[in-house]
Amino acid sequence: MSTSEDAQFQSVLTHLETLVKDLEQIHSLKEMSEEAKLDVVALVQAVMAYGDVQSIAIPSSVIAELVERLGEKADSAELTQSGVVVFKQKAGETKASHFSEYRPAVVVKVLNVLVPLLKDEIADRRKVHEKQLEALQSIKQSLSAVEKRRRPTRQRETSQ
Repeated sequence: MSTSEDAQFQSVLTHLETLVKDLEQIHSLKEMSEEAKLDVVALVQAVMAYGDVQSIAIPSSVIAELVERLGEKADSAELTQSGVVVFKQKAGETKASHFSEYRPAVVVKVLNVLVPLLKDEIADRRKVHEKQLEALQSIKQSLSAVEKRRRPTRQRETSQ
């Protein structure tokens, strides 16, 4: 081998070493992404359960990403508290798949749209509970005032 050929060969070996290292990193990153995706899906389920959100509608802008896995078209979709994506078709037919079965890139894309909607849903639920509490506290205060007015009368009756 000539010096020029030897230099080219060394260059190819260097590129191959870099290629192998990059492939190993890709493999490792894919595994870590898959684990992180599973954790994130489980946490979304936990948030929905804690907030008592049974399901959340998936906007049509990301349904196409999810439907490609089914190979069919869907008119609407929702993510349930159990982590299942339910697709509804015009004929009333439904299909389902678990959210954790999608590629990490799809999960990220869908969550970029769903998390703000979930935040709004939780905020709405918080407002409902705040109004309930305010109403109950107001009723309690009114009823307590009536009870306080009655006490002196009862005390006078028992002391006589």
